[in-house]
Order: sequence, then C-alpha cells, then structure tokens
Amino acid sequence: MSPWQFQSLPQNVNDFADFEYLGNITIGTPDQSFIVVLDTGSANLWIPGPSCKANCDSKHKFDSSKSSTFDKNGQSWTIQYGSGAAAGILGQDTVKIGATGESQLSIPKTTFGIANQISPDFKSDATDGIFGLAFTTLAVDGVVPPLINAIKQGVLDQPLFSVFLEHRGTLTNVGGGVFTYGAVDTTNCGPVIGYQPLSSATYFQFKANRFRLGKYLNAKVVDVISDTGTSFLGGPSVVIDEMAKQAGATYDILGEAYIIDCDATPGPLGVTIGGHDYQIQHYNYIADVGDGTCVLTLFPMDFEPFHAQDNDFSGRLMMMDKQMRRLNLTDIHFMDPHAMVKVDTVVNAFNFSKEDLKRRLLKNINETAIELKNSNQQQLKEWRKKVINLPHPIHSSQIRYHNKTGV
Repeated sequence: MSPWQFQSLPQNVNDFADFEYLGNITIGTPDQSFIVVLDTGSANLWIPGPSCKANCDSKHKFDSSKSSTFDKNGQSWTIQYGSGAAAGILGQDTVKIGATGESQLSIPKTTFGIANQISPDFKSDATDGIFGLAFTTLAVDGVVPPLINAIKQGVLDQPLFSVFLEHRGTLTNVGGGVFTYGAVDTTNCGPVIGYQPLSSATYFQFKANRFRLGKYLNAKVVDVISDTGTSFLGGPSVVIDEMAKQAGATYDILGEAYIIDCDATPGPLGVTIGGHDYQIQHYNYIADVGDGTCVLTLFPMDFEPFHAQDNDFSGRLMMMDKQMRRLNLTDIHFMDPHAMVKVDTVVNAFNFSKEDLKRRLLKNINETAIELKNSNQQQLKEWRKKVINLPHPIHSSQIRYHNKTGV
C-alpha cells in the first residue's frame, strides 16, 4: 500500500478517565509501535530510546538499529512541560499516525526526539511519549512538527485537522474520541458557528473575554490557549477564586484543589469568544475523584502573561457544536502548507478531568507529608491513600521559555 494513499485520516483515541486521550503511532521501517498523547499544547514529537532507564521500564522504546529508514541527527534536546520533562537526541525517520494493521497516515523524513531521560511524572502513565501538534515557533530547536511536515510534503487533502473528545467519566482505556487529519469531522461535529483569529501562532492562542459564573463577571479581554494535553481550565487566581466561590467550592490547601459537593448544581461557566457566548454546564467542570470527593476542574495559574506577537501568521479558529446539547467546541486546526501552521481551537468541554489535581498533589506530597507527620499521623495515612488512589497525570503545556538548543 502506498504511503500516500491516505490523504486524510480519522484516528480513534482512547480516553483515560477524561483526563488524557491517547493515540497510536508507528516510527521506522518496519513499524515500531508507540502510544502517545496527541497534544495541542506542545510542538515536538518524542518517544523513549534504549538508553532511557530511569522511569522508562514500562515504555515502548525506539531502536534505530532496527529501522532501515532511520537517519541519525544526534543533536541534543530538552523540553520542560508544565509538569514533567524529557531530554535526549534527535533522529529522522518515517512516522505513521495510526496503529499497525489499521489505516495509517505516513509522514516520511520526520524529525523526532529519542529520549534518554524522562521525569518521574511520566513513569506510571500509559503513554510512551508526546506527539506535539502546535506551531514550529513553539518547538524546541525549531524542529518541524510532524503534522506541519505532512502539510509541507502535500500528504494531506486539506491543511487542517479536527478534534472530537468524548466524556466517558471514570472509565479507563476506552474509546473516547477522534482526531481527524486533513479533513473536518462531519460525523461528530455540527455546523461551523464561528471563526476566531489567532493572537499568536505559537500555542493555539486567541482572545476571549466575559468569563462569568453566577454573579461573578470578568469582562477583560485576555489571551488564552487551547491545550488537549491539559485537562483542567487554568486562569489567574483572582478569577478562579471568585468562580469557585460562586460555585460553592472551598479551597483545600493540602490538595491544592477546589472541593465541592458532588450533588452541587451551580450555574454554567460562561465565556465569550469572537462575539459568541458559550456555556460550560456544571457536569463538565465538576469531577468525581473517588471516595465521595468532587473537585472543580479549575486551577489557579499566576505568571507574567505571554504576549508574543507573530504578525506573519493569521490563523483562524473554527468552532463547532453538536446540537448545542452541551458545550463542545471542537478543535479545528488550519495550517499553511507554504509556511507555518495557521490554526486553532477552544478547549473541548469534554476534556476536563483530574490530571492537574494529581500533578499538583504529587508535586507537593513531600512537603505535605513533613507537615502532617508533625501534627497528625492518621491524617498523613489518609492523605497518602488519597494520593495513591488518584489517576496518574501526564503533563501540561510546553513551556516556551525553555525552547533553547538542547544541552
């Protein structure tokens, strides 16, 4: 079968408790199979290599000596995410989206990372690596992301891809959505209801305003990004705190999460994008984390705003809604085959879950344990149990200021 036969491809992905969505790819000739996070919040593809020991025991590893199409690059790289990090060397080979034996989209001569180090954040996660879908301007070392490489080679029918993510609750490793490359997903997505210019072609960044919940309204116009690799909705603490109050949630200092009654039915969380008002219903921003505990899928993130202006690019955001049953803004990414990606997206409401809570819990468990040891041994025991029972996280957005030449 010719590698050029499939000019568009719908790829089914698996849902892990609504907090991560994983897909299959292969690299090399013959195929070597990997499971990856399909991530609009980063721009590099990487998977572990044979020299990755710590935290890589359960991972599939790419062996370049077994691929007849592999070209050695050897340049070192390192990537820091919102949670987690990886480092290694670069290589080039044929990357195929989809599993062996299924319909695949072949992208020859794709540069990717072969990791010799990954952080503990990835150790127990089901994913082998990360498949970045963002812009080349975000990519570490200026590596051309796989899908942009496909566009430049004329592999796709249309320079776009779409994302549909399902809500499967606490179910793990079950069918949970479709990423469609080179075409619009007309099966799962309704009619186009809006376009939104990108404010920066780095992340999938655009303008939004009028964030509201209950009696709270913040009408300020701000830059936001859409990230299929981050499950919670993040924002300035002053905004998130007010929204949490309106929902009736209280902040748990130990867990660094907003706890809310599982039977609570607060009003919709509203946001305005391009003059269109969207509402996220409570069942899409309240998550059950087990043991009768529920949290808001919101988290505070306070840092200096990123306002890079890439004026050479003017992407568009297409938003779709399936019969307006609930907010379900589907990611449609437009790309320029002659230059950069022209694209992007709004967070799909079905993609909110537990990932960021677990990340933050694990990050602070050592400090928390020390504090609790000196005050309440029983509470420490319960806390450790709670942490263990929560699902393991993956990562958040790729941090742009770490986009430096590998060391």
